[in-house]
Amino acid sequence: MNNQTNLPTGILPSQSLVDYNAEITQALQTGFEFTELLNKTLQTSSANELLSSIQGLMQLNLGSNQVQFPHQYSTADWFLLFATRLLEINGVDDFSLASAPDHEELGVFLAGTGTKVRYQFSEATVNGAYFTEIESDKQLFYLDFAAHKLTFNSQDIIDFFMVQPVTKILPAESDQVITILLNFANVLAKTLDFEIDYSILETNNDYEYETVSFDLPSQILDKLFIASATANVLMQPVESGFGARLVLTDELEVRFLQNDNYQQINSNWHFEVIDAQGKASLLNVLVNFPFIQRWYLENRSILEIQPAQPTIVDDVKVEVLQPRSI
Repeated sequence: MNNQTNLPTGILPSQSLVDYNAEITQALQTGFEFTELLNKTLQTSSANELLSSIQGLMQLNLGSNQVQFPHQYSTADWFLLFATRLLEINGVDDFSLASAPDHEELGVFLAGTGTKVRYQFSEATVNGAYFTEIESDKQLFYLDFAAHKLTFNSQDIIDFFMVQPVTKILPAESDQVITILLNFANVLAKTLDFEIDYSILETNNDYEYETVSFDLPSQILDKLFIASATANVLMQPVESGFGARLVLTDELEVRFLQNDNYQQINSNWHFEVIDAQGKASLLNVLVNFPFIQRWYLENRSILEIQPAQPTIVDDVKVEVLQPRSI
């Protein structure tokens, strides 16, 4: 209290709203940084610049007590914008990015499944997110910004393409979607040096798709023999190891076997796909040859491809596949 004027102790008018003004200024500056990053995201032709600007958008905290930005896109949306822009930069256009008409949310439709299936990213943090089919909630791959890695999820991929209760996906449609997913993975590897674990989508002829099984009931091969005979495909013994081989076309062969050391403990069975053009994966075989698909699904608990080992990053389960000897 000022005894001379009977007024309470105050502050100079020039200092009265400094903090208030600073908070507004900072929020507006953050908004300006946001628009710069978004412009860069939408206009750049550089994969590295795209990644850095998207990560910048994810890390910005828009708004304050004084300045509100009520309409904002989510971290999952930034992942999807990154993926589709990366494809666009690299000349891939067999997709359609869509925005919700009444709120800020992105989704994408892929050639093959068209408008009957919509995809988004889910369980997103700044470190990574799952590419997910919305209706079935199947997570097809995990995109890990922190580790610079993309990991395909073989179990959900099988469920989505072959055990889909809602939407029937035809083989030709599956092949188109698979091609787009592989294009995205290949672009990531080529332009940003991401590590890719293709799992059931691997097309390397030397790759071994390990199953969960060490011990195989004898009737499993018997069932394959019957199924192949019905399809007029001759099942033959493998040249090395123990198992069977099926020559599906002049250029395509699939093998199911244990290696020469199959008598050793913990020697898993595995699939091999030998394609003269180097384009076919085990998933392509399962999708396009119904008798193998039926045999696989009927005996899935034994034939399932080796599952991922979950780890936790920011409370999100991340699929990290076990190492395989190739």
